[in-house]
Amino acid sequence: VAFQMRFVSTLVCYALQISAILAIYYLARLEEDGSRRTVVALALCVLAALTVWEQGLDLAFAVAVALAVSIFLKRSRVTRIRDLPQASALAAVLVITAIYLAIRLRTGAAEALTANKEASYFFSYGTPLPMVDDLVLNFSGLTLQAFRQLLPFPPLSFSIISRTDMNALNIYNTYYAQFPNMFYRMMGMWYSGVAFSLTVATVLYAGWLARARQGLERQLIIASLCMFIFGFATHLPIMHRDYFYIPGYALGFKISVSYMGFVMLIVLMARGWLQSAAFAALSDRGKTVFWFAFGIYFFCAAISRCVLGQLPNRFPW
Repeated sequence: VAFQMRFVSTLVCYALQISAILAIYYLARLEEDGSRRTVVALALCVLAALTVWEQGLDLAFAVAVALAVSIFLKRSRVTRIRDLPQASALAAVLVITAIYLAIRLRTGAAEALTANKEASYFFSYGTPLPMVDDLVLNFSGLTLQAFRQLLPFPPLSFSIISRTDMNALNIYNTYYAQFPNMFYRMMGMWYSGVAFSLTVATVLYAGWLARARQGLERQLIIASLCMFIFGFATHLPIMHRDYFYIPGYALGFKISVSYMGFVMLIVLMARGWLQSAAFAALSDRGKTVFWFAFGIYFFCAAISRCVLGQLPNRFPW
């Protein structure tokens, strides 16, 4: 049963990712071809994602934000905002999403608004500070899921990777501690801070790059950035749980939409840097060293995925 569920969920994630890629394409096409056909195609991408899985709401939200940003940037160039194709597309996306939410809320999808359920949101806390705490933790952890693909090693404790029971090596680890192994399980949280910093740097650089570009490329950067940042919006207000970071739990499906925006963004940012004056100013030897270091880095990342990344099915705890 577990294999069958994993197979089905994989197919669903693929469908969401294909919808996300097509949505980025049609968002960029609106910049040059604001035809009704493109607007309808973009709306169909959102509709397809919503019918595949409720996580399609992430795509709908990200597309809506990207369209709103495009409208904001064009507001001074038109007399009536409603004449923009982006405005028509935004209206279509909002209508489709509203209808979907109305149907889902009437069919028992309101579990997120109740307390102490599997998919409960943090609004039942009753006080804002724990909500902010969970929001930051979820944001850092979800962005980490994308950035960890570029790290040369899994963002886990070495005790976890080597299946070492730290309680056996250090018997005092169990004294006065309710969850003695939790520190080693949660070592990934340290990388969450790194991921948060990398996210801020990525957003700033992508924003600067978008300002320096025009037309289709600029819209591609905006669409990819919005997809990356807002592609897991429905998971941000979920109550944070420790098992989100325990190795062995496959929670990468939460960023199936966001990851497509991240990949596109990395490609566009790399392309922008390779076309920059700073890279052109490098000598032939400097460019050779750069490509050699680049290849070695990702070779190490690939090896670590094959060796260190093969986590055991059972852990000491």
